[in-house]
Amino acid sequence: MFSVPQALQVLPETCPGVRTWIVAYSGGVDSTVLLHAMRAFAAQRGDELRAVHVNHGLQPAAAGFERHCVKTCREWEIPLERMRREEAADPGLGPEAQARGIRYRALQQHAQAGTAILLAHNREDQAETLLLQLLRGAGVAGTAAMPSCRDWGEGKLVRPLLDVSRGEIEDYARAHRLAFVEDPSNLDSEIERNFLRHEVLPLLEERWPAASRTLARSARHHAHAARLLRERAGEDLGGADTIPVEFLASLSEDRQVNLVRFWIARQGFSVPGERRLWRWLHTVHAAGADRVPEEIFEDYRMYRWRGRLHLVPRLTALPEEARWHWRQGEILALPELGLDLRWESLQEQLGEEVGTDLEVRLRAGGERCRPEGRQHRHALKKLLQEAGVPPWRRGRIPLVYQHAKLRLVWGHFACRP
Repeated sequence: MFSVPQALQVLPETCPGVRTWIVAYSGGVDSTVLLHAMRAFAAQRGDELRAVHVNHGLQPAAAGFERHCVKTCREWEIPLERMRREEAADPGLGPEAQARGIRYRALQQHAQAGTAILLAHNREDQAETLLLQLLRGAGVAGTAAMPSCRDWGEGKLVRPLLDVSRGEIEDYARAHRLAFVEDPSNLDSEIERNFLRHEVLPLLEERWPAASRTLARSARHHAHAARLLRERAGEDLGGADTIPVEFLASLSEDRQVNLVRFWIARQGFSVPGERRLWRWLHTVHAAGADRVPEEIFEDYRMYRWRGRLHLVPRLTALPEEARWHWRQGEILALPELGLDLRWESLQEQLGEEVGTDLEVRLRAGGERCRPEGRQHRHALKKLLQEAGVPPWRRGRIPLVYQHAKLRLVWGHFACRP
């Protein structure tokens, strides 16, 4: 047995320096018990305690939940901030995934230094998460389930009740006569997590009474393994933003996949499935030295170029008519390229005064240029290759024309008559 007050006693050790605690308060039994127990904990230490209620707006009962939370916090004299969903519902996500995304985006605004955001997930929640990840074929990072504490923004995201059973939480609520709300969607067994909660876990616990405890312990073991894999990948990658292909090929296949997964995740992108990642690595190693293999993912692209793997965020689409008239002395805004072209910079790059309107274009193919110090004109493609400009950037460099003659490859070299 691991009581609720006992679970909170380790918070100063797991969250050193935190003196502001913010409970994500839904009004359900778990978050009500956490908020009530944190009230005594914070008062004893002289810490600040606040609550945040996120109204997802995904069901008719949402307004009633919010009123209940307001009433409870007023009675307990706990400051409450109410937040409501602002974005439109995503039809591609189920209600649980939508609610979770809305909640985390809202709470992250409070992730400040010296602050911990507290979530009320319990031991059975952890067991359910592990089972869901196993049924989805997740790797070690997924089956590590929910961490008890992790850095989040400048603050911490903490789940202090992960070792506390749902039964102990309900006992605490009864002992303190706490009022809470029941979310009717929690009874819907069409939702995967609810099916595990109401149908699968009770059946497992009939045969193995400690099932939720041992599943949660397995999740902790997987979390340890995931941390070791991240440490190994961090050592392999070092501080680099790109991966040398020759070094990658020297590793075992498992270390290659571990390294590439870590590299992608560290840059904030979603990691592809195992099969697709294996296909991509095979392509990388099999392609000729003069080739630039490319793989397009949902929010980024990966390239092998000049002996290294490069990860490029998804670029905004360019307009069909990529030409812009640039009036003398003005700033030319090119949001499609993330650039503002300034007339002063133009003159500095050209090394001369420019006293006429210009036209800015993007590469269409076949352009030629004679940079300073060259005797003849050369294909722009060749010049950009020599300058070390990656292929994915070559079509997004502004080309400045004067009287239909290419005068400047922005940020690289002027083209002399």
